[in-house]
Amino acid sequence: MEYFDVFDKDLTKLDKVMERGTSLNKGEFHKVVQIWIKNSNKYLIQQRNKREDRVPYQWALTSGAVLQGEEPLDSIIRETKEEIGLELQKDEIKNISTYFVKHHKASFIMYVYFVEKDVKIEGLVIDKEEVKELKYSSVREIKQMIRRDEFWNYPEQFEAPNYFKVLEKE
Repeated sequence: MEYFDVFDKDLTKLDKVMERGTSLNKGEFHKVVQIWIKNSNKYLIQQRNKREDRVPYQWALTSGAVLQGEEPLDSIIRETKEEIGLELQKDEIKNISTYFVKHHKASFIMYVYFVEKDVKIEGLVIDKEEVKELKYSSVREIKQMIRRDEFWNYPEQFEAPNYFKVLEKE
């Protein structure tokens, strides 16, 4: 079972731990990470391989929950290695934004990371339990996928006025 540290709206760690699948009280959050991997003006995205997802087999960024005692940057390095077999180094990753997200029953703090790297899909080894397929897509294509409900969407994040503008500056 996975456990996560719990934080308040000021990012203060509370004396509480949550177990995956349980709910938090109002005003409590756990940390989640995701990464935009850019190569030649396109972004590496993955098709999720979980039938139990709200919308099964949606496309998404590489992402995951920050485990108890773990820092967000260490978490995105771990998740990227576990899900798609890509090893990243701390000094090549940039934190581009942080959002508070309420998604169905979950409340979390999303740390959004960015790396520009020449990554060949053929050289990656995916976790077939979590990932069905990888591909590169442009921001325009990802926005279209969001509108068609084909891309995992957190409205507080992807629909924020400057979200993609920040990404396009990188």
